[in-house]
Amino acid sequence: MKNNFDIIYLKKYVENQLTAEEDFEIGIAMQSDSNLQMIVEGIEQYLETETSLPLEDFIKKSNAQLNEDLSSYLNWSVDQTETLAPSEKSFKHWLVENNLFSKIPLAIVITLLSSVFITFFLSKPLQIEIENPIKSISYLFQVFLLVSVWAFYLKSNAPKVPFNSNYFRAFLGRRQLWEILEKLVAAWSLLYLVLFVFSLTNLNKDLGVPLLNFFNNVTIIYIYLSYFSLNSNSLNLTYENDLRKITKEPIRKIERRGWLAVVVVLGIEIILLQSYSSVTSVGQSFQLLFGLGSGLAGMAFTTNLVRRLGSKDFSLEDSTITLLLFYAGIQPLLPFIFPESESSISSLFPDKNIGNVFSILLVFCALVGKLLLLAFIFWGIKTNRIIHYLKNVHQRNINHPKVIQATLEELKEEENEQPFSTN
Repeated sequence: MKNNFDIIYLKKYVENQLTAEEDFEIGIAMQSDSNLQMIVEGIEQYLETETSLPLEDFIKKSNAQLNEDLSSYLNWSVDQTETLAPSEKSFKHWLVENNLFSKIPLAIVITLLSSVFITFFLSKPLQIEIENPIKSISYLFQVFLLVSVWAFYLKSNAPKVPFNSNYFRAFLGRRQLWEILEKLVAAWSLLYLVLFVFSLTNLNKDLGVPLLNFFNNVTIIYIYLSYFSLNSNSLNLTYENDLRKITKEPIRKIERRGWLAVVVVLGIEIILLQSYSSVTSVGQSFQLLFGLGSGLAGMAFTTNLVRRLGSKDFSLEDSTITLLLFYAGIQPLLPFIFPESESSISSLFPDKNIGNVFSILLVFCALVGKLLLLAFIFWGIKTNRIIHYLKNVHQRNINHPKVIQATLEELKEEENEQPFSTN
């Protein structure tokens, strides 16, 4: 076999068990070796079938028929609307076909019980008196749920990059978006883990609030990068282009700038709160200002991302987009959930317990919004709607100035031919 790739190694490639560099190496080899690509497709077919044949025997028997019999997602086209499965047409059908409605309740029960056990298990040996057990459990519950999404879905379902596709750059962009989502879920998990730790300790608010805003701002970096990857021209670029310059450097540059910005904001916030303690009215005003700023930034960037997903080139799922916009809209409220202070949501209610229940419900609404956003993007990636979206957006961006100019010229001609009558 060319390039010294054995069957076991190629099987790991198909199962997404290799690193990005190893994936890239095999992809390059497949571009110049049609036999290697045929073997990889044969392994994909083998994993999808229930056969007792050893893998090597299956490959040998299938080689003669691979070009004719094996289906490849490279041939998938959203233009062939008559051949689309219901799950490819509708996000709701995709949820049903993947049994998410039946799997989620069981996952919630297991995760919730684990959160309760660990919360109280930690509190006893450390002699921690939990001020609000329900809120602490809710934070840990969300950590477990998000980590489960990261570990059992994101790490094992990364999309491949077909090197012989006309839309190579778009497929690569789809893979990059997946990697950004991994970092976004990790950042969300870390944010709720910090909330859990803070809820168990009496951390000084002059340090606790800036750290909370910092971790929330980190999630905004990857929300923006998700938007950026969908807002970039990704078509008509082939492997021969300078991929490092086109794909890697812009994202890394924005990521580095984002981290620099949130670190600078953290430093300024800590300095101000060390000068004006949170027990003073000035310090509380600074806390409110930075919390609102973090929440509003999260709302703005999440809204931009949802607006891209709501494009008619991507989907017509109006109800889902409305729910995602609601999730984006509650972002400015989240900084008021923790820590307990005069500006917290609990203080808006005459009964503190009612306020706590409301804040917990708000946290769960945010969790549902996060999971819905991830599921919607997963659906777009798995059905190649993102490729279709990038294709249409790219063509529209190229023709946009010409279309506007032509329309304005036609309007001027109509006005000259039929001037407004005056009385």
